[in-house]
Amino acid sequence: EASELIPGTAHVTAIVVSHDGARLLPATLDGLKAQSRAVDASIGVDTGSSDGSSGVLRSGLPSGATVLDAPGAFFGTAVAAAVHSTHEAANEAQSSWYWLLHDDSAPEPDALKHLLDAVEKAPSVTVAGCKQVEANRPDRLVDVGLTMTRSGRRFNRVAPDEVDQGQYDHTSDSLGVNSAGLLIRADVYATLGGFDPALPGVGDDVDLGRRAWLAGHRVVVVPEARIRHHNDEVEAVSGPRVTERAAAYSRLKFASGLALPFLAVWMLIA
Repeated sequence: EASELIPGTAHVTAIVVSHDGARLLPATLDGLKAQSRAVDASIGVDTGSSDGSSGVLRSGLPSGATVLDAPGAFFGTAVAAAVHSTHEAANEAQSSWYWLLHDDSAPEPDALKHLLDAVEKAPSVTVAGCKQVEANRPDRLVDVGLTMTRSGRRFNRVAPDEVDQGQYDHTSDSLGVNSAGLLIRADVYATLGGFDPALPGVGDDVDLGRRAWLAGHRVVVVPEARIRHHNDEVEAVSGPRVTERAAAYSRLKFASGLALPFLAVWMLIA
């Protein structure tokens, strides 16, 4: 069982993943450096950018940060490369955490502090996420926690262009949270095996949360922790075919053994 985290003892490694994000990446790195509760270590991973993002990571991350090049990697595999590079025994400890950031997601100054407050108050919480707001219109919501439909689709209950009026500020437990700003305990990440590489960018975040729940952990969204995120419509970016394949995979993955053959045949016909 998880032991209670002693306040102030968490070791947080920020992992920033970039892909052709040189235009937006400086705001992410400025947000990281402006945290009222500073991270303890930083790792940048560039997935083969052609716009100089790797150089922006090297110049913009805090002093002593590591920057890796992982051409062709998706977000989840880039995070795995960063975790693999640490080679620290502390990664197995319950006081070690990973904080994941996209190249287009700028955390507000108290974001990490609020996330750590949440996990310190409830040791059963091993994954915590942020309220996502539009970068250019921070009064508009992107998402406040995620779930999955019965058909396996990643579902965001926030309506397009919805104004933030505090209507979700009492939200806590969630099936999944956006991977931008996601805080996960290192030993839980290792046990779960990180993100599923069969879901490269569509539904990988809610899949991780669902597996955490099935393993007996809690996943929460912390509305006080805010991330300014550029358009995060992953389905629009990836296209309908990728989205449908991800939904089909997720539905089959979590189906019962008895239902699996019938579901597979029905999905093939459909």
